[in-house]
Amino acid sequence: MIRIASLVAESAATHGWLILLVISLSLNLYLGARLRNPPSQRPPEAKIGTVLPTVIATLRADETTAPLSFAGGTSETVVYVMSSLCIWCWRNEPSVLSLKGCVESQGRRFVAVALNDENMDRYFDYRPEPYPVYLDRAGEFRQSVMIGSTPMTILADANGKVVRVWAGAYTQNTARKVSDHFGCSLEGLREPPANWGATEKPPNDKGATK
Repeated sequence: MIRIASLVAESAATHGWLILLVISLSLNLYLGARLRNPPSQRPPEAKIGTVLPTVIATLRADETTAPLSFAGGTSETVVYVMSSLCIWCWRNEPSVLSLKGCVESQGRRFVAVALNDENMDRYFDYRPEPYPVYLDRAGEFRQSVMIGSTPMTILADANGKVVRVWAGAYTQNTARKVSDHFGCSLEGLREPPANWGATEKPPNDKGATK
């Protein structure tokens, strides 16, 4: 009887070590796979309810650097986040100009925040920019508001609180949602220049976030 009990104990101990060995090997394989193939992450986006912070930005028109605030006014602010190296931002320009004229006629404020200023002259066809462009050279706005991709259109209330976000160029679903919300007619996208080489699909066409 004692011999049987001893054999049972030895068997349990052996199986216990085997189980631990299997768990250890599985964990090592999993961690190795994660290191070789890190999980893909969706670019962050501005969130509804976020309060846009006051940031230090440079107004491109005259290179003056000062605090840029989105709160304290009496009307909503439309913030167009763009990059001068973004082909879909450039293609979006006719619709952006349509939107600017429309929302300003409704008493709203329109500003653009540029995440970079490389080739900005080419971006605006070597003409003065048609709306206020604030350069986020320190990356303060991008990091605070969690901007992962451009273009992005943000609607903030008079207190700077984000109430709507439209991610991506104004194509199809996004254009319809922006147009319906503001009651504006958008011009549409322009064709990409041959030397820009943009053949990919729009990076985002989900429309407004809920």
